[in-house]
Amino acid sequence: MNIIISKEEPYAVLIEQYIAQQFPLLTTITGENLVDVLTTILIGNKDTRFGPTKSPESLVVIRNVIRNAVADQQPIQILMPWGSMKSDQTDHIDMAELLAISTLIKLSEAVKRVYKPGIYIRIRIEDYSGVQLFSYPKTLDMVTAGIINNYCNKLENLIEILGGNDVIEPIRESNMNKVNEFYLTVNNLKPYFVDYLSKTNDVIAENPLFNPIDYDSYNELKAFGWNGIISSEQRQYYYNTYKKLYNSDQEEAIELLSLYLAQSLSRRILNMNGAGKWKEYIQLTFCAPVPGIPSGFDHNYIYYRTVPISQARTHICPWRAMGYLRIYRDKVCSKICSLAEYREKELIPSSFTLSNNDFSVEIDSSYILVD
Repeated sequence: MNIIISKEEPYAVLIEQYIAQQFPLLTTITGENLVDVLTTILIGNKDTRFGPTKSPESLVVIRNVIRNAVADQQPIQILMPWGSMKSDQTDHIDMAELLAISTLIKLSEAVKRVYKPGIYIRIRIEDYSGVQLFSYPKTLDMVTAGIINNYCNKLENLIEILGGNDVIEPIRESNMNKVNEFYLTVNNLKPYFVDYLSKTNDVIAENPLFNPIDYDSYNELKAFGWNGIISSEQRQYYYNTYKKLYNSDQEEAIELLSLYLAQSLSRRILNMNGAGKWKEYIQLTFCAPVPGIPSGFDHNYIYYRTVPISQARTHICPWRAMGYLRIYRDKVCSKICSLAEYREKELIPSSFTLSNNDFSVEIDSSYILVD
């Protein structure tokens, strides 16, 4: 079955997508119409997407990835970052992870209704960098690699149990080829970031257009492939986050941000971002956009909500969120909040187990009753 709609119809793509989804086994969509429909599905709507729709420049990048995949009749390649433990420094899995993985599986199903090759998602689990990053603040000395390993195991098992293993490939940093060089590279780069951030914090706040090449540490980083001045807005976002999470002072915040940026650059240098031999891909992420990032940096990014806005207006990435249930009479919905907010709520402890023939995962389903 072919769908023929006038090119002058402004809502042609949406109408075609709707009809195609009603009769997926009968409908044939090809060419640019297929690219349009797939773009619409992947970008999502206000219920699943975090923030406004993508800019025209970003749409060009995303559409090119889709167009090239369609031309080769290959799955659309998607890369996604994922943290290595919960914000309460435990390995427990709750409604946040469950809803996030469910969103990815439903996305795959929606794409396959109109494009049989579907999508293929590689989730980069930042377990190796997580041990280094989360063991840094003195308040987190109790964090061990064991907690991170357990969380990763549970996440992988959850994907398998939910039937997502054919389209979702979790890839741990600790299993990547050049992982033995990671800490050495990070520790080599970090002092340059500390020096650059420390010397330019006041300068960039007063003059965002200052020239970073006046600083030796910046030039050293540039030689390693770093680009961007690290805007004042971007710095303050991270400093405020570290203050909220770890009660870090300015010096500690600079150390933490330097470690985080050194890890990011090290992944690029060592080809440890999880993309492997992929030349192009869409970056799907449950992380919120970082203010002040360089123009064009996230043109291939699509930001998704951990929990659909129809259930929860709050958005936090799954590993940083605490997921729970809200029960009102006979209605149940998922909610998420920060660790601090979670501790203040009068939640009733609850859990359930998901399993298949090979694996089982306990899901924390603590809930709040609303009169």
